[in-house]
Amino acid sequence: MAGRLLFIAVWGLPSGWSETRYYPLVPPKKLKEWVKIGEWKASEHYVLSNSTAIAEIRLLIEHEWSVKLLVFGLDTIATPGGREKTGCQEAASVFKETISEAGQNPPSDYAGLSMRARRLLETYLRCFIGRTLSGSLDYEIVVLPGVGHFAAKGTKYWYRASPLTARTALEYKLYKTLRGFKPDAVILDLSHGVNYLPAIAFQALRRSLNAYAAIEGERPAYAVMNSDPVMDSGQESYIHLIEAGVAGRGLLELVSELASSPVFQASGATGRAYRMMKPIEPPKPLAELNKAHDSLTKRVSGLIKALARASSYGFALYIASRLEKLATASYREDQARLEALFETVSGLNPGETPVRIDHSSGVVQVVWKYQLQPHILDALYAAEALEKLLGIYKEELGHSSLTVEGKGIRMYDLDGLRSFMEAIGPSSIGLTLFKNEYHDIKERVENYVKNRGPGSLEIPTPYAVVYETSGQEHHEGRGEGGSKCEIDKRNFYAHAGMERNSILVMAIDKKIYVGYRHECLSRIERIVTND
Repeated sequence: MAGRLLFIAVWGLPSGWSETRYYPLVPPKKLKEWVKIGEWKASEHYVLSNSTAIAEIRLLIEHEWSVKLLVFGLDTIATPGGREKTGCQEAASVFKETISEAGQNPPSDYAGLSMRARRLLETYLRCFIGRTLSGSLDYEIVVLPGVGHFAAKGTKYWYRASPLTARTALEYKLYKTLRGFKPDAVILDLSHGVNYLPAIAFQALRRSLNAYAAIEGERPAYAVMNSDPVMDSGQESYIHLIEAGVAGRGLLELVSELASSPVFQASGATGRAYRMMKPIEPPKPLAELNKAHDSLTKRVSGLIKALARASSYGFALYIASRLEKLATASYREDQARLEALFETVSGLNPGETPVRIDHSSGVVQVVWKYQLQPHILDALYAAEALEKLLGIYKEELGHSSLTVEGKGIRMYDLDGLRSFMEAIGPSSIGLTLFKNEYHDIKERVENYVKNRGPGSLEIPTPYAVVYETSGQEHHEGRGEGGSKCEIDKRNFYAHAGMERNSILVMAIDKKIYVGYRHECLSRIERIVTND
């Protein structure tokens, strides 16, 4: 089996899609080669299908991919129009029924409207699958808010929503699907998307895939496709590659990106999760969403910004020290509360979505009184990134660090810090700065012990003593240091947060340990947070 592949398709109304001779794209066999555009080839054989997605999926299945299909459509599909051209009997019947319902029996609530759109999409999807594939297909359909004026059987509809709400809901659903399905590769097909769907899907894919890759530590390949326009039944249509690559970034690189999000730059580290379209009181679920969002944001904001700064300069010891204080922390309860509220107000849980359907003006108005802000998801990404960092901290350093009894000093295995730093993926410059300092400390401590003998560094000793003392001199200044903490800020940055006056060192059983001087902690925090 080639692997697990998530196929994402954005769909308009499928009733007008004629059977077409599609020539699918054949991806490179090795995922790391997906980025090589020249390695993608058009199939020599066409696949007869009503949908580019199903045609491409057939080829992928033949190449032994295990495929899950995620279809995004708009709620405006509940008000269909035009001619039925697919020849799918059941779908044609549902198409006519949906037109009749829209004209003669408009929905009274948003759940009913969303259900009609989903039912129509699913009926067509089942027909296309049955015509083109020899077996079943794992799929899910998601209905997003649409905009515009429509009519069915003389009844006019006005869908009043925001593309930003649709974009935020799409990105969230895509991210959650990535986390659950854990694909080796992802393909986005834009061929049948209408209105703003292709644009928001492209953007959502980039953000959600980057977050997924960093948090899960995976490097999924991805591709974006689009086909020739189809005018007539039986026409030939080639599926084209728009973009391809391999996602992947370090966890701290994601943290650094999130730190610049508007939600963490706002005053007091809060920012509204929504905007009301008119100056009216928000529905209760929306007010609760904002409250939950602000609560989570305040918990993670300071740490996210500090870790982003630490990543840039390779402050491995500082990062470990901050995470050690949070070793028992969990954001999951706050996350679960925020996600439940988000699914309610975004339309992903349509039975509870506070969307008004108004019949009073002679026009059926589907009214979203609010617009969700896309940066709301940055708080969720940040919380999950911190949870992951805590997990890596415990795995890499939890059993290799020491607490000096009676002193409250935490000392970290220098080699463990290196493994930890490589696992959490800081910036390349930050990692280089840390490795340079790692080698310098290691060399100086080993020379010190070699000249002084085993046991000469069995208690925490100011690194300045080791740094400045030759092997023939006596132990002047031995111990945890004085009450003053004189750190040179420039050197602190130049030496990856392990400036000689700020740290203590130990050497036990050929292992080197480093830790911050207790009296330096407040000064170090001010330096890193730039206060």
